[in-house]
Amino acid sequence: DYGLVFDEVVERNPFFDFGKQQEIYEESNADEYMLVNFWRPIKPMSAPLRSMPLCFLDSSTLGEDDFVTVDNASLGLATALKDNPEHKFYYYPDMTVDEVVVFKQFHKFRNETKA
Repeated sequence: DYGLVFDEVVERNPFFDFGKQQEIYEESNADEYMLVNFWRPIKPMSAPLRSMPLCFLDSSTLGEDDFVTVDNASLGLATALKDNPEHKFYYYPDMTVDEVVVFKQFHKFRNETKA
C-alpha cells in the first residue's frame, strides 16, 4: 500500500478511458480489477534496442515519502517520485521486436479504496 487512491489515479490519466472500464467492472460480478500492459520495441529496427529501454522500479524499494504530487499545466496533477538511492531499477537490454514485456500497473479488489 503506497497510499494511492484509485479514483485519483484514474482521474489523472488523460490517455485511457478508465470511466468506461470502471463502468464495465461495476456492472460485473468480478471481485477485482487489474490493469495489465504490454511493451515491446517497434519496427523498424536494425539492431536490438539499446537506447532508452523501458525501465521498471522495484516496488519493494519504495517508501511512503518517495511520492510527490506535481502540477503539470498541460496534464494537470500527476504523482511523481523523488530521487532515492535506495530505489532499484531493472530493464531488459537488447530487446527485439519479437519480445514483449507484460506488467501489471495496478490491481484493485472490490470495495478497496487504495490500489
